[in-house]
Amino acid sequence: LPKALAGFLHEHRDVAVDIEERESTDIAAAITAGAADLGFAAEHALPEHIERFVFSEDRLTLVTARRGPFAGRRQIDFQEAGACDFVGLTSATALQMHISKHAARLGMRPHFRARLRDFDAICQMVAADVGVALVPESAARRCAKLMPLAMVRLRDAWANRRLVICARSFKALPRPAKMLVEHLRAAAV
Repeated sequence: LPKALAGFLHEHRDVAVDIEERESTDIAAAITAGAADLGFAAEHALPEHIERFVFSEDRLTLVTARRGPFAGRRQIDFQEAGACDFVGLTSATALQMHISKHAARLGMRPHFRARLRDFDAICQMVAADVGVALVPESAARRCAKLMPLAMVRLRDAWANRRLVICARSFKALPRPAKMLVEHLRAAAV
């Protein structure tokens, strides 16, 4: 999304965008209440009345040091990693809230040794064998090219998220928002 948004803002220098990171359910509530024109959310969290189109797929992957726990595995259930030390995002981020919610549903309380603001920093800590982490597969692949990491696919269904652009009505959006939607549709996977 940042790359597509940057392209749009570069092409349309007269348009400004105000972005706030929120949980997908909060985004749905803001769209429904008219407090936001557009949202970028996990599809499973949206009610039926909100219009949407798929922008990208986001698969969470467990990363571990190359010689760390589960390094030789291809797949894992998240619950199997429950006893590990974790490195994660700060607790206020939407992705970390998503992970924490599903951990709680499984009866897990992961122990976090470090909480950081970006995936590169998280992967550096994991590569140093501080703990394991759940990160988007795209970030894991990028970091694994530069760091001694192993990637292990999560079998849990909640680890596969369809990310969508959403609105109450795409037709009723203000003109700049409609232009952004068309730009994002063209950039969608």
